[in-house]
Amino acid sequence: MQITTGKYHTLLISNSSVYSCGSGLCGVLGQGPETTQCVAFTRIDFPPLARVAHVSASFNHAAFVLQSGEVSGCLTFIKQVIDL
Repeated sequence: MQITTGKYHTLLISNSSVYSCGSGLCGVLGQGPETTQCVAFTRIDFPPLARVAHVSASFNHAAFVLQSGEVSGCLTFIKQVIDL
């Protein structure tokens, strides 16, 4: 089992399945852009032949490394304005 956390979300791999919980905008939970909160771990759907080998989470992203070497992810972009 592998567990990783972002700012407000958690990802885990268990028995070759990936799950997410917590809250996040713009699809960071891997449940689609309309899902902004999961109060219980919810399975993330991947294509049938995709096997996730590693998960990573940080401030507002979730990334997945597949056994094939491909990388997939979901993230939130934050626009920051700086006055100089």
